[in-house]
Amino acid sequence: MKSGHYPYATGDLLDDRHNYFYTPYEGLTFLKAWEEDRNRVLASLPAPQPAPRTNGCPEFREGDRIDTISLLEFLCHKLESSAQEIPDSVRPWLDRLLQRFEVNKRLHDEYDSHFHPNDRNAFRRLDLYLRFAEVMAAAHHRTSKLTYLNVLLKCLDTLSALRDRLDKAGQARLAHLILEERRFVRAVAEKVKVKL
Repeated sequence: MKSGHYPYATGDLLDDRHNYFYTPYEGLTFLKAWEEDRNRVLASLPAPQPAPRTNGCPEFREGDRIDTISLLEFLCHKLESSAQEIPDSVRPWLDRLLQRFEVNKRLHDEYDSHFHPNDRNAFRRLDLYLRFAEVMAAAHHRTSKLTYLNVLLKCLDTLSALRDRLDKAGQARLAHLILEERRFVRAVAEKVKVKL
């Protein structure tokens, strides 16, 4: 990897996905390139604003179809309002959605009861990726589990590459998420005694 070159947040990452397999270990060079790239993205965005808090959400139940935005709102609400680290009602849904994203780096508008996409071509709603990133940030904040941070990084790669397609409010939410991501990465670096 060239110094200052972070190749994972460029192009149309919904159609031309990175699989991240066999990515060579680059250590501090990688982290510096990631931080420089995110700084460039931040400079192109409006002032950071967190997403509005959810106003409550009914219990999400499995049915014939799973509306992804409804599921994400449910997860977000439960993570915001529960005293538990990860509420029991959230964990299976969180794990399923995380697994779906890890497998194909996409979020589909709807899934069937087996969590297969109802329409394989319906994966371009950036509001889904924003809300998913917010859910991953909340999950990592509550648990410090690297699984959630890893998925957050990949989702923010996609959103960073497609930031011009977001409206101003979405761009402000992305800026907030990038600052959260940076805080999380620095906390991990501090634990392993790596100076960024």
